[in-house]
Amino acid sequence: LIRCNSKQSELDENARVCYGYLHMNSLESTIAFLTVCIQMYPKSHFFLELRGSLYGFLGKFDQGLADVNAALQLVPNDVMLLYDRAAMLRLVKHFDLNETIAAYKKFFEYSPIDHRKVPEAYYAVATCYFVDKALENNFQLLEEYYDKGIEAEKKQLPCFLPYESNNKLMISNLISVESKSKNIDTLPLTEPVIDTQKPQSRLTDPRRTDMIYSHRES
Repeated sequence: LIRCNSKQSELDENARVCYGYLHMNSLESTIAFLTVCIQMYPKSHFFLELRGSLYGFLGKFDQGLADVNAALQLVPNDVMLLYDRAAMLRLVKHFDLNETIAAYKKFFEYSPIDHRKVPEAYYAVATCYFVDKALENNFQLLEEYYDKGIEAEKKQLPCFLPYESNNKLMISNLISVESKSKNIDTLPLTEPVIDTQKPQSRLTDPRRTDMIYSHRES
């Protein structure tokens, strides 16, 4: 970067790409660096994509979404950007369920079947339906997308297995709880067991009978 003297060139741009990758763990300072890069190379979607990801790590999802949207203006059907947009939409403060699910469906439309983010995207959609209590069949849709995620895992390359996902774990637990609840509701009612060792009525107790007779005679 010093050799390039901050002048626009392919060498300078490539050096900035490498620097951005190598310093991803230094979130704040790298965001500041990428902001300069975006000003110098406004037609490069990489710097917008990386800065958007770093904003996401900081929990600044609205700013991250803005960067991802800007990057998609440059490369409209980039698969990872489509995924990042859907993920950001799910995490922003003012969450729009329909827009988020539509964004995930667009990702499914353009992504290869063995893309490493496909299973996670299905599990994420399942969590969206769990949140939407207005839908009468929301739990049915949740199970449907969970099953799609399981099937998508079977198409993953071996290097991505076993597949780990917090969303998958959460949905799996929800389905397990719901299943147990249904099993309890369908248990047959049983007749109460009568203890035959005890009198079924107080009047069959001879001591009580004697007391009643005695009371009547008096």
